[in-house]
Amino acid sequence: MSERALYEAWGVRSWPRHLRGPAEGTLTRDECEELITLLLKTGAPQQVFVSFFSLARRNWAIPSNLAFRGELSEVMELLDGDEFTCAPEYWWPEDRSWIVCTDYDSVFTIVGGAGALIESIVANDVLEAVEAVIAQPRRNP
Repeated sequence: MSERALYEAWGVRSWPRHLRGPAEGTLTRDECEELITLLLKTGAPQQVFVSFFSLARRNWAIPSNLAFRGELSEVMELLDGDEFTCAPEYWWPEDRSWIVCTDYDSVFTIVGGAGALIESIVANDVLEAVEAVIAQPRRNP
């Protein structure tokens, strides 16, 4: 919800005292599990690439990898571990048939992929989603 919408709805420029907005820059564990379930239905299992924002590390003093390669089902192991504080910033499969982007400064996650994948996300009861349509496709030079 934008600052303007908050002001118009409640006369304030921030969330009311007992109402919390969405967590910024991450997916909850339940949302990640649900999204992974839908992504696994898109085709044969394949390697995925996952990268984390540098501030997602719990302990900045200990150098750690920020990019990983593995099975999609292994993403939950990264989330359940003690190294990172939030979901990956970017994740995508080898064939680049979809991409997930969760920006730490945003209150939303963007998923790009085939129409069937997007339809399954929008229709899902766990994920709050709307379809964004590109008005004019970008052309490669």
